[in-house]
Amino acid sequence: MRGWPDWSAPFVLIHGPPSSGKSHLASVWAFDTGALIVDAAQLDAGWHTEARLVAIDALERLESEEALFHLANAVHERGGSLLLTSRLPAAGLDFTLADLRTRLKSAVAVEIGPPDEGFLLELLAVLAEEAQIAIDPAVAAYCIARMERTHEAAVNLISALNRRSLALKGPLTQKVAAEVLDELGQG
Repeated sequence: MRGWPDWSAPFVLIHGPPSSGKSHLASVWAFDTGALIVDAAQLDAGWHTEARLVAIDALERLESEEALFHLANAVHERGGSLLLTSRLPAAGLDFTLADLRTRLKSAVAVEIGPPDEGFLLELLAVLAEEAQIAIDPAVAAYCIARMERTHEAAVNLISALNRRSLALKGPLTQKVAAEVLDELGQG
């Protein structure tokens, strides 16, 4: 996380599609800095913290704009940083508080775009390892050539391949992958 983005900025907004790693980046930042990490749905008018470094995950689930506004002001006054994650960029968040919209628009924005083929290969390998299934690189390449190129599709594919692998009690072949891709509507 060295040098990208300016993690010391008062406000940083990481936005991107589902399953793209936003929450993971926020948790790594929180771990590295000792920041408090909170799900946006937990913020309400009575929520309070003295933390200087706070990560708010899943901003699109926010119910209390006032709570976020007061938190942003408090963190800024303490000379801290507020890291936010969202599926949407600042301009896409339909907040009614003008001052909150202004603060979000001033945030350092980090967009996580769609994965390229090389990243998808790595992602499939990592997800397969986490699921404790073996996926041959040729089978992974076969899948990538046919699947939707999104983080979420990769997560769903490995989940479906894992279920199939457990049911078959055998290796994941190209034929098995083709069947699973067809079932997912990606064949």
